[in-house]
Amino acid sequence: MNIKNKSIEILEKQKCTGCEACCQICPENAITMEYNNEGFLYPIVDHNKCTNCGLCSKICPEIGFTFDNSKNPKCYAMEAIDEIRKVSSSGGMFTILSNYVFEKGDMYAEFHLTMLGK
Repeated sequence: MNIKNKSIEILEKQKCTGCEACCQICPENAITMEYNNEGFLYPIVDHNKCTNCGLCSKICPEIGFTFDNSKNPKCYAMEAIDEIRKVSSSGGMFTILSNYVFEKGDMYAEFHLTMLGK
């Protein structure tokens, strides 16, 4: 019986970014991240633990990724002045957005940080 491998091992090694999303989502803790001989992190699957559920492949940003160059993007880029960028970890984006909200005065806003995980 030949079972199709759904694990992260289907990803070509040179395409892996080492983001660890596959490792974090694995419900069986079957994936560890190890450095390869070139110094890059790469997922290693423990086949004794892996149930071949495919969650790791589904969350991988490199598997099935396609560019969608829309004329109406759902995201925007911004850049703060040098003085703000030098003391910011976000390129000044949060400062720009929060200043905008405070200037409007009557606006309600929430800022969310979403992290992948179990």
